[in-house]
Amino acid sequence: MKRSLKLIALLLSASFCLQASAATITVMSNNGSGAESLRAALAPGATPTPTCTPSQFHVLIVYSDTLAPIQLQGQILAEPGVMTVDLFNAASGTPTLGQLQQYQIVVPLSNIGAPPGFLDATTLGNNLADYVDGGGVVVQYGFTFYGPSQPHGVNGRWVTGNYNPYDYSTNFLNTGFTLGTFNAGHPLMAGVTALNSGFADNVTLADGATEVAQTNFATSLVAFRPVSGGHTTVGVTAYVGATTAQSGDWGKVIANAGRWLISGPCPSPTPTATATATATPTGTIAPRATSTPRSRPTPAPRPTL
Repeated sequence: MKRSLKLIALLLSASFCLQASAATITVMSNNGSGAESLRAALAPGATPTPTCTPSQFHVLIVYSDTLAPIQLQGQILAEPGVMTVDLFNAASGTPTLGQLQQYQIVVPLSNIGAPPGFLDATTLGNNLADYVDGGGVVVQYGFTFYGPSQPHGVNGRWVTGNYNPYDYSTNFLNTGFTLGTFNAGHPLMAGVTALNSGFADNVTLADGATEVAQTNFATSLVAFRPVSGGHTTVGVTAYVGATTAQSGDWGKVIANAGRWLISGPCPSPTPTATATATATPTGTIAPRATSTPRSRPTPAPRPTL
């Protein structure tokens, strides 16, 4: 009897340790290209109906840029309750709906200075719209509002189905900016005190969208839009990729979107991690050593126009 009790205790302890390993860092491959990604390694196998608290988030950044947005990745990962933050290089591949559904929050971003843009901006937009229909949260960052019908924008049903929080334009702010007027009482801005970057889309609100923050130049910075099925999308006009100096609470805005819009159980299953680092064309998860995000200097203040 004593041996049985000891065996049960050992099994419970092993189970706890396995779950605790979810804080380690891993990599996701993308169409065999070895796309950079950070993810919780060796998590327990997927279950069809997992549950979670509203603050346990798995986040995917879908980007098109010359370099991976490591700084933004670190800013999101530093937020309480964020379990994993993965990167998907959408200049060389397009995440499927199934891949998107492995995450509670998806963050598309692009760089208009890094041609040719998304590999398939239309399919990406179609998949993101389907993802939101299923309960996923999208926080759309700059320059993905560049357009219309440009490869750096999120296109397809995302636009034709009215999911975009901003109307697209080729206008953009190329002067370093800071956080201007904002609604401190809105859940998206909870705890946000600084948002600094060098570039942003200069766009107007889409029909039905509500602005919650502006830059110090009075251009729109953060907004949300109620969409079909009772869902809501979030837009942030700033470009916060690897080729600009950015600082502040960009990761907090993303985590706040999840805290505001998601309630348990999670809207999608947890993916099964593999124990091999070999890149495969199916976008499987493989372990990688922890990477320290690079710090970038805060941009110097610029005079208000």
